[in-house]
Amino acid sequence: MIRYYPPSTTIHGMEEQQLIYEQAENYDDPLRCPVKLFEFYLTKCPESVKCRQDVLYLLPEATCVPESPLWFSSQPLSASTMDHMLTRIKTVRDVNDIHLSMSQTSFDNNNQGRS
Repeated sequence: MIRYYPPSTTIHGMEEQQLIYEQAENYDDPLRCPVKLFEFYLTKCPESVKCRQDVLYLLPEATCVPESPLWFSSQPLSASTMDHMLTRIKTVRDVNDIHLSMSQTSFDNNNQGRS
């Protein structure tokens, strides 16, 4: 299990209750387990960033191969790079959702009179 303790916040002079975010392991499918993937990610990061709480997404090394000991630099991704990546991910997801919706509609139309 991974636990994340975000910095506590103060509102109107009173400290809020400490939040704890937890991510459980996926024992059924270790290859798609977020905990195992995060642990693997850490093995490919420089030691200097492994315990830092202020960075998570790091710039990839310019030249690395799967056998390289490090895949990432200690430089965090910029906000604009993250924004660009997330926009692309969302766009791909939207296209996939439309494609799946169209495929289901086509399947339903083809099987409508076959009961």
